[in-house]
Amino acid sequence: MRRKVATLQYKGWVTRAEDGRLAVARRAAHDLEDATGETIAYLAALLTVFQACHPLDDRSPSQNDF
Repeated sequence: MRRKVATLQYKGWVTRAEDGRLAVARRAAHDLEDATGETIAYLAALLTVFQACHPLDDRSPSQNDF
């Protein structure tokens, strides 16, 4: 875990306060903006396909629906 945090800090995506608390840096949003947008578009496409295959109706979901 320490190496992962160190890598995120090195990239400027995470900062560590003097008391040890971690925070996401503004640079992370900028650097990851394109990937985040692509992921949201991908999830939206999956939702569209899922909704086409499983139209909503009035019944409650059951264990078999998942």
